Amino acid sequence: MPTMAPMIGVVILSALLCTMACGAEDSNSQPASAGKGEARNRQLAGRLLLTVGAIERDMAEAIAEIDLDLAQQAAKLGLATDGAANKWLLRMEEVDAADKALEGEIIHQYDQPGTLSMADGKMVADGADGAHAAAGADAGAELIRLPGRLSWIMPGETRAGTKRTFRLYFGPVQIKPADKAEGDGGRTDADAPEDAAAAHAGDAAGVRLVETKDYQGQTAFCIRTESGTYWYHKDGAGFASLIDSGGNDWISYRPGGGAAGEYRGIPNLVYPDGYFHPGGKKCRSQMAATGPLRATIVSDAEDGRWRLRWDIYPKFARLTVLRAAKQYWFLYEGTPGGKLDERADGWQRSDGQAGRAAAKWDKRLASPRWVAFSDGPSGVALYLAHHDDDGQADSYWPMQGQMTVFGFGRSGLKSSLRRAPARFTIGLLTREQAGRLPATMGQVVDEVTIEAAGSSD
Repeated sequence: MPTMAPMIGVVILSALLCTMACGAEDSNSQPASAGKGEARNRQLAGRLLLTVGAIERDMAEAIAEIDLDLAQQAAKLGLATDGAANKWLLRMEEVDAADKALEGEIIHQYDQPGTLSMADGKMVADGADGAHAAAGADAGAELIRLPGRLSWIMPGETRAGTKRTFRLYFGPVQIKPADKAEGDGGRTDADAPEDAAAAHAGDAAGVRLVETKDYQGQTAFCIRTESGTYWYHKDGAGFASLIDSGGNDWISYRPGGGAAGEYRGIPNLVYPDGYFHPGGKKCRSQMAATGPLRATIVSDAEDGRWRLRWDIYPKFARLTVLRAAKQYWFLYEGTPGGKLDERADGWQRSDGQAGRAAAKWDKRLASPRWVAFSDGPSGVALYLAHHDDDGQADSYWPMQGQMTVFGFGRSGLKSSLRRAPARFTIGLLTREQAGRLPATMGQVVDEVTIEAAGSSD
């Protein structure tokens, strides 16, 4: 039974995730079936033991994630594959200290490593026929190398100071060339045994992404999640809307109108160039992955000198700035609860200070850096977190009674963020979650390690 060295991953969210029934509705999704574990496990010869390290705070229904290339792991474990057109059958279970499987399905999503074309949006999995010529590293402006990733929900509550262990069973699906669609790099459900779980497993979609030809003047991705609906302009590479469960738009971008429309957006990253701002026309955006737990969008500008990745999960969205050609900032210019009310709406910061939306400020926030804006009538809040210790100042002011102007790494018109990669997270909170904001935000920024060790039959 070959083994491999541990890998490291992170738990990326915590107790602000409510109990959820996630799954996939796309053609590559199939729920795991119960009661046939032993028969299925014989088909899935690879084993990967994933141990989530002890956490500082209690978490409920947390999502864990790790970069993972199953083809490489299969090779290390001596599993036979044809190497050319493999997709993977997966099954996950939680095990106790005695290595006994616990009851309950583990909802998961695996995205194979591959190459994304920014020109046409095609994603070609590693080793697939007709793959783009980007072997190991990034191939430049047109072709982007993306790692494989495994995400899963840790069901129930995870108590502070405790570890949890999960076992991933995996095995390759061999696809006949004649059955494989051109440029697909994948399989259909018909290629898999009926009792085997696909790479995406669950009961109902927690994240759904579709493309629409016109949203506020531009082609856009619409991403529907449990907490709200995101609208992302493809050419602008920024969020034009974030609509909560009550139908309120927390961004409210519109063409024209200055602070009443066209200035609004997230993340509005680069000034005065206008990159990564809804309504702009200088960027490119492509969908890199979609499944029950995560949709991934990659955007770039200046022939790849600027590049970022958004991962949208059921309860939050995370931005990773992959490349930065100069200093930048991260902005929230929008409308709490659908409309800025300087008297009723408020803000709260990581240093414990809070105030009405009318009160402006300019100071570097305490680490871990976060701010939340709340809607007075509903109590719902939008939080923004910066996971890296970068930048000289952060600031906020209300603009013309029309929108918030908040920025990580912004003071006046000066930007001070430099780091790449760098990470930011945004998400909507219920009134209850917003009422215990410091504890909630501590859970958002907490990260722990995941160790992985493999074996085979």
